[in-house]
Amino acid sequence: MHVIYERYFSIPGIIREPYFSLTALAQVRCSAELGLLDIARGEFEDAKNVWKTQALRIAKEMLIGEYPERFLATDFAEDVPVSAFVSWMDFAYEETKGYVWIDEMRKKIAEPWYGGFWDNKLGLNQGKGVGLEKEKTMVIPTLQKLIARNNVFEGFSAQYEILESQHITSSEFGSRLAQIPKESIINGYCVLQPVKG
Repeated sequence: MHVIYERYFSIPGIIREPYFSLTALAQVRCSAELGLLDIARGEFEDAKNVWKTQALRIAKEMLIGEYPERFLATDFAEDVPVSAFVSWMDFAYEETKGYVWIDEMRKKIAEPWYGGFWDNKLGLNQGKGVGLEKEKTMVIPTLQKLIARNNVFEGFSAQYEILESQHITSSEFGSRLAQIPKESIINGYCVLQPVKG
């Protein structure tokens, strides 16, 4: 499986990341369906760790880069809510600072309100960066995708932990869920609780 990981993350960028994720999840599902739940969970944790290591590197070095404060500029006011920005920073730097990131970025910008920066024809970035169009069409969607995939992987991690502890495959769990009476489902949700014994 490690060979698969290296192949999918060996090229620069994140082009093959969806293929890696799909392949890893398919392999884990096959192991789980064969009843090898402890192996499946181990495979999943290995895949998640490899994915996260590479995703963090790509997010930090290639997408957020040296000037994360650029996302606080008015150019991105419509495309990057502050909540999204802080989630990117928390993810990429593996620190839960939340809105403290904003204070740190304000210090990096170091442009006073009452100063002569309006004479600068290039804006605050002094011509640095990949350009607004690439930021909006490539960088921002990729960061959003990485955050979403990380959340999905965290959900799968919990799922495989439960399946292993209950000694049940995914398909068995799915068929048991299908047997739940419709009146037990509220607004599309079903709350599960342990059987009292």
